Amino acid sequence: MALPQRSAKRTVFEGHSTWFPTTVATMLDATDATAWSAASAGTRCVQLVDIGVAEQDRHWRNPQNVYSIQYWQPIPWTGRKAHTLFCSMTWRDQGWGNRKGKIAIVNDALSSEVSAHGGATAGPLPPPQMGDAPAGPLAEVVALEPAPHVRAARKLTICPAPQGPCSIWYRVGGGGGHELYVYGFSVRMLEYCNVSS
Repeated sequence: MALPQRSAKRTVFEGHSTWFPTTVATMLDATDATAWSAASAGTRCVQLVDIGVAEQDRHWRNPQNVYSIQYWQPIPWTGRKAHTLFCSMTWRDQGWGNRKGKIAIVNDALSSEVSAHGGATAGPLPPPQMGDAPAGPLAEVVALEPAPHVRAARKLTICPAPQGPCSIWYRVGGGGGHELYVYGFSVRMLEYCNVSS
């Protein structure tokens, strides 16, 4: 007795290819999500893209009386859903004395919802200009501090990535003589992509 033959080869993802690979990837770290995505055409759901920032290198000197964190620049938002953000840079401070330097990634959407008094604002705050102090509490996603005296490479991995605009803030530190140097700041994003592409 002959077994009936199927006309087309079926896959385990049939009927689930639009949601299943992405759902699995949300539960994985960046390394495992990338491996999962590379396993087959049916599991392809993330891709690594460069997100260009306007300024990669910067040197700051602060006046004695400025201790607060200050705005540097936005991280360009693609509008796509991000799995993980990767930020890398080389940085250092003035090379002597107290170490006060800081770099922070801030979730702009959450930061604009609170005022200096901790209450809700009537709407989003205007975008800050370079060197502006925050108008209220910041929703820091991740921060590095203090900056080393000797130039050193650092990487930040943000997983899960914020699903909205973010910006980069810095703190040099007050008291006189403090400096902060950042070299080669770059941002890459592991973003969810169309499974069929």
